[in-house]
Amino acid sequence: MSLKSIIRPFYIGLLNPALIKPIFYDLMGKKNKIQSNEIHIKNAVDWLLLSQSINIDGGSSAQYQVSGWLSSYPETTGYIIPTLLKYAKKNNLSLTEEASRMADFLIGMQFDNGSFPGGSGIGKETNPTVFNTGQILFGLCSIYSETQNKKYLDSAIKAGNWLCTIQDDDGCWRKNLSPYADNIPHSYNVRTAWALLELNRISPSINYVETNKKNIEWVLKNKTINHWFTNNSFFANKSPFTHNIGYTMRGILESGILNKNDIVVNEIKSSIDKVLEMAKCNGSYEATLNDNWKSTDKYSCLTGNIQLAIIMGKLYQIYKEPKYLSEMQKINNFHKSLQYTTGNINIRGAIKGSHPIWGGYCPYSYPNWATKFFIDSLLLESDILKE
Repeated sequence: MSLKSIIRPFYIGLLNPALIKPIFYDLMGKKNKIQSNEIHIKNAVDWLLLSQSINIDGGSSAQYQVSGWLSSYPETTGYIIPTLLKYAKKNNLSLTEEASRMADFLIGMQFDNGSFPGGSGIGKETNPTVFNTGQILFGLCSIYSETQNKKYLDSAIKAGNWLCTIQDDDGCWRKNLSPYADNIPHSYNVRTAWALLELNRISPSINYVETNKKNIEWVLKNKTINHWFTNNSFFANKSPFTHNIGYTMRGILESGILNKNDIVVNEIKSSIDKVLEMAKCNGSYEATLNDNWKSTDKYSCLTGNIQLAIIMGKLYQIYKEPKYLSEMQKINNFHKSLQYTTGNINIRGAIKGSHPIWGGYCPYSYPNWATKFFIDSLLLESDILKE
């Protein structure tokens, strides 16, 4: 390590004392006690609710980082809604009020054409964005299913119709891409295609099914003989994060499950088997992978790890191959050991962006989406173990 890279963590700790403990733990290779899934999930949910309470608009703060809490983030607030509702249902609780406040925040940001903005919706982020609209669609569908309030259904239909309208003939979305990624096709937009099938469950339309099918076909045409998905990075000529890879695989897998298409599901099985070749014994993966499923990174993108764990859990439910459940549990335990269940309230229960904390994905930060997927993965593991 260079002198600068050694000094910087200590400087960050001085700027924000809440980060001193995780910085020290990562420098020393220290971990936390692994407890029951229920304890880890409860702490994570409490942190997400704290992230909502920070701002008065009802949304969830994008992340906690060196300068403190950031503004609410529409995209991830959208897919946090189903996580909170699922947790509440499993524990005989009610988080409908909190989820409704999140949904109302989102509706207030919706454009007349049905789309939603990228980022926080401020400045250059006011552009309609395909991916963000899809992720918000998950929240609108789940809150409508919970409340039967028609305003959420109307908003979801407007969003879904817009997504269908702007898709290119070959199934790719090339317009209205994220202001934080290069203006190139992105395979991970298939997660938005999955959202259209969730909308189809509450408001059936052949347009939603056909738009999903066309995007799935486009993504699979970009799959190589090495089971790699091309066009899958935020940036041109850059290897994708495991976060991107997880988005793409999950979108295809869930679409295959909902469409009862075993061929599509098997496409993900072949790819996840390549991922397993890169597994470390501690349950982590390098942050990015190239088209040969290799990496030169020395840090891990925690969100991506957890997304891969969810996919492995889903595949275990389908194929009953022990290797998938074993790796899922290994990944989950690794991330449980990185979660603080005591200490500073601003990071208690949260999952950081990178391990070590100074890694290249959301360094020195606790993004709300990492914690959301952590909850999802532990809930899925608990379900599997009860089967």
